[in-house]
Amino acid sequence: MAGGILIKGPLLVMFVALARITVSILDRSARWLKPTRPLAGVVWLLLLVRPWFVAISAQSGFLLFQDAVGHAMLGTLNDEDHYQVGLINAALGNFAATAAEADTIAQHDPHHLFVPLLRWQVANHGNDAAGTRRAYRQFLDDYDKEMASGKAEYKAHKTQLEAFHEEATGAVGKTGG
Repeated sequence: MAGGILIKGPLLVMFVALARITVSILDRSARWLKPTRPLAGVVWLLLLVRPWFVAISAQSGFLLFQDAVGHAMLGTLNDEDHYQVGLINAALGNFAATAAEADTIAQHDPHHLFVPLLRWQVANHGNDAAGTRRAYRQFLDDYDKEMASGKAEYKAHKTQLEAFHEEATGAVGKTGG
């Protein structure tokens, strides 16, 4: 882990933490972590990477860390990554973060089909009938053109997109797209 941090920065910590959180949620317990002795591991990790952190912070005044977390890590997320983060936030009940992920995708691709899917999650949770209808309508309006674009993420989520298309069509009807 220390070697991974020194090579890739905090990205590795994010992946390991996300995996541990996911397993703990699915298992509904974090007891499985105890035999791994995480406290001892964290102490060793800090001892191994501390000299590097001290040297870097002395050189850059923490600017490297801000850049690594703020731009390098989060800036490398593509639309599918933002969609997955939005779904995770929705599953955890953080619908404000889900809406933020939809907005992030919409900033550079307002017609992306993941935008209304995430907005539907937020509206549906909040029992917002008008918001649900807007999400369905946006999805239907953009569906044909977006599916014809051949985006890889649409191929990867084809079943989900088709099911949502059927649901939206049943809820508000089909208009041209």
